[in-house]
Amino acid sequence: MSFLRKTYIGTLFASDPNGECQSRQVLLRDLVDALDFLKDIHRKLKRLFDRAERTHRFSDKKAIFKQIKRDLTVHARIEEGILFPAIESHEQVKHIVIESYKRHKHVDLLLRGIDGLVSENKPVDPELTILRETVCQANEQEEKTIFPQIRELLDDQNRKDIGRQFEIAIDG
Repeated sequence: MSFLRKTYIGTLFASDPNGECQSRQVLLRDLVDALDFLKDIHRKLKRLFDRAERTHRFSDKKAIFKQIKRDLTVHARIEEGILFPAIESHEQVKHIVIESYKRHKHVDLLLRGIDGLVSENKPVDPELTILRETVCQANEQEEKTIFPQIRELLDDQNRKDIGRQFEIAIDG
């Protein structure tokens, strides 16, 4: 899954569990602001929900749902594993981070419910609509209220460093 455009080959050096230096070729991307990265994921999810709404074939809807599920899982993983730890110590956003964790749990429950229906080849249109409304509303709230606060807390370089961590976590 890649949300960025320019790629360059580079070398990543790291210690293995035995303390030996290991290197591997990796794709490095232009540094992208973490918030722009998340907005790209939000836009992709909206397009996937639009496609799911337009299609009437169950097999197509099932394939689109699997993409939605994968992207939502990645979204939650990078927020919870990278972004939230970077900001949760700031008192002014602590409550927002807690609410975001709760929202992620709710979305995970919805995904599991839809996954169960899909595995039984049962219709999922009403459940996908609820998931769409939940996710799109949360993403809109993130962009309008949370992102501006994060921009105040983290400078450009910090947000780009977090964006790089997102990429490594996804491509890793």
